Amino acid sequence: MNKINKFLDTNFEKLVSYRRYLHQNPEVGYNEKNTSFYLKNLIKDFGLPIIQNHEMKFGFYTELGPDSKKILAIRSDIDALPIQDTKNCNYSSKVKNTMHACGHDAHMTILLGLISYLKENENILNGRLRFLFQPAEECSPGGALCMIEGGAIDNVTNIIGYHLYPKLNAGKIAIKDNYISATVSVIDIELTCGGGHTSRPEESVDIVLTASKLICKLQEDIKHLISDSSPIVLVFGSINGGNAFNVIPSSISLKGTLRYTDAKLSDKIIDIVNKAIKTISTESGAEIHFKIPYTSPGIFNDFNLTELINLSSNEIIGKQNVVKLDKASLGGEDFAFYLNHIPGAYFRIGCFDGIATDLHSNFFDIDESCIKTSIQVLSQTIKNYNFL
Repeated sequence: MNKINKFLDTNFEKLVSYRRYLHQNPEVGYNEKNTSFYLKNLIKDFGLPIIQNHEMKFGFYTELGPDSKKILAIRSDIDALPIQDTKNCNYSSKVKNTMHACGHDAHMTILLGLISYLKENENILNGRLRFLFQPAEECSPGGALCMIEGGAIDNVTNIIGYHLYPKLNAGKIAIKDNYISATVSVIDIELTCGGGHTSRPEESVDIVLTASKLICKLQEDIKHLISDSSPIVLVFGSINGGNAFNVIPSSISLKGTLRYTDAKLSDKIIDIVNKAIKTISTESGAEIHFKIPYTSPGIFNDFNLTELINLSSNEIIGKQNVVKLDKASLGGEDFAFYLNHIPGAYFRIGCFDGIATDLHSNFFDIDESCIKTSIQVLSQTIKNYNFL
């Protein structure tokens, strides 16, 4: 039995206890005070330093291994979501309307387990490693920007990220070079008019009808750009306006997300949105203002590092357990901001528990054996990484 498998067999129950504690005690982005305290105490128990400053909020990093020409970073996110946990189990969330429904509890556990294993076997390391515990991945703007501002990737050569993937069974990983996730822009549209009485809509701008026409036109116009290789999704998750059944409101706000995987289409998409707004505004008489307050770029996987993870995974978990993705996810991830500065790679971890098939579900749970698989893949990748 090799070292990593022996470590995982011996320490798996301890790793599960970490994950379940974190699952029971979630904290949303930029409020991860107790989570950060718990993680830092464990890192200190491992005998490693904590590097943290004001810019990183509740994030921090630690390092391990001898000085080397290159530094390899590995990142975990630490925040939870504002979702009520409805699972009936002894480790469901103790915090009302807060839940690790995106698997960040497992992400933290994976990195803790990896650090613990490497500290016990520090003699096998031939270069410097940096481990990032990042706040607020689910927020806008994401916590990656805080970590970058705080110097968390200063002097780092490459960075690796990972995420649970409940559409894939535990024991497997999924990987893809080039884009593995979409560019995601937050969309804010404000429609305004004078308002009016619902008995006389012809005497005012029916702004509710105008908003519905705008949504339909945007969907129809953007559809012409969509292809199998370049999906585009514009969906509004929030529509607000009016507070009386017999009053046509004077304003309506639309908030949503625009997602696409081909960065070259960005200008064309924005042009379509602006033209649709101009058309509907002219037809209705409503004033319509449009802005994008925040954009997270797509994750672009470096070919060489992606191939290293692929080959390392083949070695440690078997080629049959490494899935090559053919399409990028339309989900957003602020890990992409690190890749604006340094090459990196991001892979997905099978975790299907037989019930929850999607992230952000109020009964989300995992097959905890995925923790073992992840640590195996990361440890083998580190072993094969060229620090020279």
